Amino acid sequence: RLARSPLTIGTPTDGRGVIVVEEALGATTVRHAFELSDVAVGGGGATAPAPTPLSVAAVLQAAFFALLGGLFLNLMPCVFPVLSIKILGLIKHAGQSPAHVRQHGFVYTAGVLAAFLTLASMLLAVRAAGAEVGWGFQLQSPATVAVLAYVLFAMGLSLSGVFHVSSSLQGMGGGLAQRSGLSGSFFAGVLAVIVATPCTAPFMGAAVGYALTQPALVSLIVFLALGLGLALPFLVLTLAPQ
Repeated sequence: RLARSPLTIGTPTDGRGVIVVEEALGATTVRHAFELSDVAVGGGGATAPAPTPLSVAAVLQAAFFALLGGLFLNLMPCVFPVLSIKILGLIKHAGQSPAHVRQHGFVYTAGVLAAFLTLASMLLAVRAAGAEVGWGFQLQSPATVAVLAYVLFAMGLSLSGVFHVSSSLQGMGGGLAQRSGLSGSFFAGVLAVIVATPCTAPFMGAAVGYALTQPALVSLIVFLALGLGLALPFLVLTLAPQ
């Protein structure tokens, strides 16, 4: 929006001119100039243009890239240890029926999707309240980052033998994920999502950026596709153990 100059006589009808944009590229700055012509000028009481209708193809494309991003998340150092825990857990069920193994895959997927749905709903609610936050928004809080830094530092001291933390406290989070029952698979899915939030896989940036500019329903579809991609390798493993 451009403010009308008080020196103008009459109502301007064309907003032609030159717009200059400076783009930061590392340590240098590149300046681009664009000549504008035939730019219609609306009056002060003009209504906002109608929003562009949603494109099904664009939504499907964003969901596809989110699915690919979720797949690559499994290779990130955040998620890979959680996935390995559950794969090793599957070995314990090797002698059980294929249906029982498939149940673990579906429950793990349900845990991932439930956690993504919760996280995405919280993200959309915080953004609707006016906060400029994005993926991994809880890590944009200095207090949260400070607490995590102190906790990790304390863990480092404990592993170095400076002091001892009881095993029950150490295993409070991991114990849920290592349960042998279906609840263990569900909490493993939740844990995978929690630890995945600092990671950004290829294809994720465009999908998440698109999701945050769309209505809530479209955003949730994209985030659920991202969760499905995260859960897909383990789900496929349970459906085809061979």
